[in-house]
Parts: sequence; structure tokens; C-alpha cells
Amino acid sequence: METEADEVGLMLAAKACFDVREAPAFWAKMKMVESAEDPSQQLPIELLSTHPSHEQRESHLITLLPEALKKR
Repeated sequence: METEADEVGLMLAAKACFDVREAPAFWAKMKMVESAEDPSQQLPIELLSTHPSHEQRESHLITLLPEALKKR
């Protein structure tokens, strides 16, 4: 369901003329925060346990960008 939500959200953002190229960049930043050495900067594992990994979300959104940019 999270992957579908990412896809729908990306297309809605494109139709609203947002810069959809920022979507994968967001997940790249989330990956960096998660791997931060300072434990206070890390997200709780429980929160993301039912979600795809940041890398997977970033990669999937990158594959959807051409279609989203056409809609934009």
C-alpha cells in the first residue's frame, strides 16, 4: 500500500505542478538521517517496519519520474 501511495502521490503532485524530482531526493535524505551516527537523529525502527526501505522507495520513484514529468 505504501508503494501505491507513493505512485498516486507522485502523480497528484505532478498534476499540481510540483517539482516531482524532489520525491526521490526526499527518500535519499531519509536514508542519510537513518544512517546518522548520532542516535538522536535516527528514526525509530518500529515506525518504518511496515514500509518499504528508503532505498526501495527512492529507486521506485526515480523509475516513475519520466511519466510524472510528462503529466506536469
